[in-house]
Amino acid sequence: MELRACVDALKPQLLSTLRQNIQIPSAQGEAEDGAPYGASVRESLVHVLDTARELGFRTENMDGHLGWCEYGEGDEMVAVLGHLDVVPAGDGWSCDPFGGELRDGKIWGRGATDDKGPAIASLFALAALRDSGLPIRRRIRILFGCNEEAGSDDIRYYLANGGEIPVMGFTPDGEYPVINGEKETGVTTMMTDVGLDTGDILMAKKTAIGEDETAGELFERLAVLGAEVLSDTIAALAVGTLTRTPQDAALATKCSMLKKEDGHVDFAAGMQQAHDRVRGMNPWPGAFALCEGETIKLWKTRKTELPPQGTPGACLVADAKQGLFVDAGDGVLEILELQFSGAKRMDAKTALRGHALAGKVFA
Repeated sequence: MELRACVDALKPQLLSTLRQNIQIPSAQGEAEDGAPYGASVRESLVHVLDTARELGFRTENMDGHLGWCEYGEGDEMVAVLGHLDVVPAGDGWSCDPFGGELRDGKIWGRGATDDKGPAIASLFALAALRDSGLPIRRRIRILFGCNEEAGSDDIRYYLANGGEIPVMGFTPDGEYPVINGEKETGVTTMMTDVGLDTGDILMAKKTAIGEDETAGELFERLAVLGAEVLSDTIAALAVGTLTRTPQDAALATKCSMLKKEDGHVDFAAGMQQAHDRVRGMNPWPGAFALCEGETIKLWKTRKTELPPQGTPGACLVADAKQGLFVDAGDGVLEILELQFSGAKRMDAKTALRGHALAGKVFA
């Protein structure tokens, strides 16, 4: 059977499995026996590993820290690195964050894009690859992490307890390119070695980042692009046509783990930086500004050509008819969507009907 037909045949089960797993609120909780990151995280892992066994794959649960499934034979192993833990739901949802609702052709819920969706899609992609009968020269292992959002102790446990190191691996990411205002990002498969992301590049695909694109929107596109790169890499592996390209260490950069406080918007840094931080922090951890002791979340902004007035953070216009315009140092930023404490996320004009911001300053 052709690979595409195998993918289509498995799609209903993929969607059902993902929706079921999203309904498990697998944010980190109190440790207990067999559940070092909390009972809900363990439940999410067990659900995925049970599904993998039902699909016919070898599986292992490493004491609740991490699990994996595997297909194929050979001395070398290729890894797909995903995780099932999620950050807390937070505010601003228009649906149940743990409902797994299917709406307008998309699944809504915490973990749908980061990272239950890509991880479970990888599981069913592996099943489709097997069902297609395409030959592979290496084992393929999918790692289901359980602590990525809170320090990655799961990977350290894997390595410290005999976890096999792959010869190459794949995982997508989306936030930092948006926060940094980059115009382009992409997905790469690469060899692994003793350094941190220093192995030779095998395949890569680039994509332009939209001027107003959020990290969440970019992540969805990278998940699709990543699947294409992984499929192409596996196909090249099967026929022995992969080539290795050494990385230029001088071009390497490091990205730290995002924290909630990273969402603070500094309007004195300039209009472009403020705009990039808002879209780069959407959906998590969420951008925010402080106003007279209240934390106000900022969800969507738009750059304007209006002249600044010399007080970064000042609400120059704030009414229900015109909207909300904030001095951003070298320009004026329009706030399109925001969220006051204890309220729902809404468009600025609607929000301003019950809140007075005229003349106030965001800190």
